[in-house]
Amino acid sequence: MAVDVEIVRAETTGVLHRIHLNNAGAGLMPEPVLNAMLGYLTREAEIGGYEAAGDAAKELDSV
Repeated sequence: MAVDVEIVRAETTGVLHRIHLNNAGAGLMPEPVLNAMLGYLTREAEIGGYEAAGDAAKELDSV
């Protein structure tokens, strides 16, 4: 499966204002990843950590 570089760049807002070469330890986060993390943290704040983990377990196990 080929990676469409233009799509990846469009989804990674950090590339608009910098050249980031430190990808081994902490690459720039694309918007879909950021949105997933924010959604999970919001859910955790609403119902608690264990409950949010239980809700997300099936999805996380499929990764």
